[in-house]
Amino acid sequence: MKMLSTALAAALISAFTVLPAQAGKIVTPMLFMGGTNQLICIATNASNTTITVKVNILGNLGGVGTETCTLTANDTNGCQAFLNNNAGHCRISIVGTSDAVVREKVRGVMFNRSTSPPFSIETSVEAR
Repeated sequence: MKMLSTALAAALISAFTVLPAQAGKIVTPMLFMGGTNQLICIATNASNTTITVKVNILGNLGGVGTETCTLTANDTNGCQAFLNNNAGHCRISIVGTSDAVVREKVRGVMFNRSTSPPFSIETSVEAR
């Protein structure tokens, strides 16, 4: 009996250790380059607690721009990722939370811009 319970415990532990950590997220719509050549996604902390966010720009033509940052309460400087010469969308996530928690704690925006003067922004979209 003891051998059976030990085997069952080992099976349960291994089953739970291979499961990936869940991450709540918000995303932007796809942005195309237009007359610009860089996508930038910025996440800011709108909560009164410190959070760690992961900002990903997922390129439509392949490629990923990624940054992970710890943001203090009400941090308006934010965490940003960028991707050059590509179309794509942004995904902002917090490990161990739900989508609803991320929507409550994080504000996100993605825009496309030129990397040469006058550095004009063409389009911006909000993460939801």
